[in-house]
Amino acid sequence: MKSVARKLSAVTLVVIALSNGATAFAQSKVTEIPVPNLVIYPGDLIEEGMLTQQRVLKRSIAGMPIHRHEDAILGKEAKRTLIPGHPIALNATREPLIVRRGTLAKLIFREDGLEIIAVVEPLQSGAVGETVKAKNLDTGLQVVGVVQEDGTLLVEGG
Repeated sequence: MKSVARKLSAVTLVVIALSNGATAFAQSKVTEIPVPNLVIYPGDLIEEGMLTQQRVLKRSIAGMPIHRHEDAILGKEAKRTLIPGHPIALNATREPLIVRRGTLAKLIFREDGLEIIAVVEPLQSGAVGETVKAKNLDTGLQVVGVVQEDGTLLVEGG
């Protein structure tokens, strides 16, 4: 009787080990990706609480150019409508636009300690670090400046 009990307990251990291995194997084929939990419209800043993690098969998203980590999306601006439960394409987000086309902005020109400030109308929208064209309202000439964090356009002589 003891040998039968030992064999049953050994079989039980094998079944448990196999089922744990199958679970681990299945989990190795699954990953989590961030997806919207509500509709996010173009121009909206993506903030905490707007995303949730969704389990997907790794092979179903292999090679897809999508965001795989929430940290890469938070603080970005949606370029197009993002649908709840759908993966977020890499090109569906961008750094927030600081300067907007058609609004007024301050242009700062710096060269050898000289600083000139002018009001311009950006002809393009841009995020921090991007180069945008703008029209000088006093002269009508086009200038090119780099968008700064404070919303100004910087032109440095050289």
